[in-house]
Amino acid sequence: MLQIIRRNPAALRRAVGLHLLIVLMLWVGTDWWNRIEPADSGPAVVQANLVSEAQLAEWLALSRPRPDQGEIPDRLADERIEPVVDPDQGREAEEAARREAEEEAARRAAEEEAARRAAEEAARRAAEEEAARRAAEEAARRAAEEEAARRAAEEDLLMALERETKTLERQRSSEADITPYVAAISDQVEREWVRPPGSPLDAACLVRVRLEPTGDVVAGSVRVIEGSGDPAFDRSVITAIYRASPLPVPAGPEFERFREFQFRFSP
Repeated sequence: MLQIIRRNPAALRRAVGLHLLIVLMLWVGTDWWNRIEPADSGPAVVQANLVSEAQLAEWLALSRPRPDQGEIPDRLADERIEPVVDPDQGREAEEAARREAEEEAARRAAEEEAARRAAEEAARRAAEEEAARRAAEEAARRAAEEEAARRAAEEDLLMALERETKTLERQRSSEADITPYVAAISDQVEREWVRPPGSPLDAACLVRVRLEPTGDVVAGSVRVIEGSGDPAFDRSVITAIYRASPLPVPAGPEFERFREFQFRFSP
């Protein structure tokens, strides 16, 4: 009870004032104008009892007027007494709300972090897949280029072999066509040749000759390409070629093979 009185001192003041008002009204209603002269019986004696705080609070609670006691109790009943709130309970509620808010914020932060990491992982995987795709395309492109280069090299080689084969065939055909002329030239030179004294019987030399379309040997054009080892023999061959001029050569386009040609003289 004392705790209630301490927490609501205004209610205590209103209760005490109400009781004082009631006592005043009762005192005014008595016939105090007709005073009775007290008899001279000696000094006045006042009787009093000591009341503790607990008894006073209990008396105030019992003497609090009810709502049916008239206008004054009704006016006092309109004054509401504020409910008593335990401060410890308020702090606990605030602490619980704060913890809940912190947990909710931590949960949301964890969800956002997980979503961010998932997005980064997805982006990384997409970048790796794109890099792998580009690498595969680059490898395929290089393989295609290498295959094309290989085929081109093979085609070039085949074409070169074909050209070489055709050239050899033409050379063989040309050699077959000019063989009679080469033999006639060799025979005509040999008829004009005089063996030098002491020259080896198996001596031979390779000479280069330039001719006119008429078969005449161009002056100063005869050169020894491969000598026989005997200078006298080589000089005798050069002299025989000039004496044998004009040499037998074909007419027309075939003469171009004899405009400047080589032949080995081996008597």
